[in-house]
Amino acid sequence: ANAYDRARRADGSWTPFAMVPGAQGMNTQALAIASSEDGNTNVLAITTAADGTQGQIQQVLRDPRGNWTGWVTMPVPAGTVLSKASDVAIARTDSQANVMFLDTVGNAYFQVRNDPNKTASWQTQLPADLITTQGRAVSISQGSPSQVLVTRVYPQ
Repeated sequence: ANAYDRARRADGSWTPFAMVPGAQGMNTQALAIASSEDGNTNVLAITTAADGTQGQIQQVLRDPRGNWTGWVTMPVPAGTVLSKASDVAIARTDSQANVMFLDTVGNAYFQVRNDPNKTASWQTQLPADLITTQGRAVSISQGSPSQVLVTRVYPQ
């Protein structure tokens, strides 16, 4: 599956759906998107091989003028296995992005990415906090830089 975007204009109308540049043939399994007040938007995608294995998290940025950067791979902790069963979520401010991702066995991780408008900030290996070992999906909301809300479904 490919990734497409559509933007809502200030007058309430919508742009037509368009494929995110570079997304053709990515075999996208999960998508997450977040914008900041400065108008920059990050899209995260879990992509896999054709058989649904060998997952990785890809990131791309859309600036306020509609220009896209190239896709880059976001490193995950060593030993983390992503697949078609994995999930990803993002919330952001102008200066940081909070990311959650779910691995193949249900481990949900939280990670802070500073300077989310810079490609290099997505290519750096960073620590990730293990939030739960019993995840089915991830979601995240950010009310301010100091408040992050995380949800989960329990019991399995």
